[in-house]
Amino acid sequence: DERFMVIVTHHVVFDGWSASVLLEELGSLLDGNPDERRDAIASRGSFAEYCRRMHEWEDSEGCRGEIDAWRREIDPNPSVSAMPTDRSRDEDREVTFGVVETTLSPTTSSRLSERSTAWRTGTIPIINAVVGCVVVRAGGDAISTTGLALTNRARADLERVIGNFSNEAVIQCRIGLEESFRSILERTRIA
Repeated sequence: DERFMVIVTHHVVFDGWSASVLLEELGSLLDGNPDERRDAIASRGSFAEYCRRMHEWEDSEGCRGEIDAWRREIDPNPSVSAMPTDRSRDEDREVTFGVVETTLSPTTSSRLSERSTAWRTGTIPIINAVVGCVVVRAGGDAISTTGLALTNRARADLERVIGNFSNEAVIQCRIGLEESFRSILERTRIA
């Protein structure tokens, strides 16, 4: 006897991290003791509490100071890079975006991990610096503006909470064509 369950969520209330939490919780409920799970769930933070803390942060001097720093740091009118393409661009066409899925080879993944250890940084800043270099070198601009989606789960009590904790971070970095990659990586990490 087979049964199927379909779960539909909206990204406004559910991030990628939450999917694994939900699946683990469902598996535990199906396999184990519901009272034990209820106690574990009751001991963790809540998304409502996180939202309340974020709302308080938005009204704080610290938040206003960070926003002012970002406004000074990031060009409010970045130019669109003139990336070379295999066909001419129609200036009036609507811009659309998509997702390109790829998997790194085991060798590349291993080398990336080795570099992140040697350079004392994560793999995401390295990949972001590589993207910045490609944008600058292919487009001819001196400034790369990219974005990262961050999980924003800085507290342990939020690791097992379902909700959208993502935070989009804009990374803008001036990149010299003759500059070393390590120098670019360091500025990307700081940005």
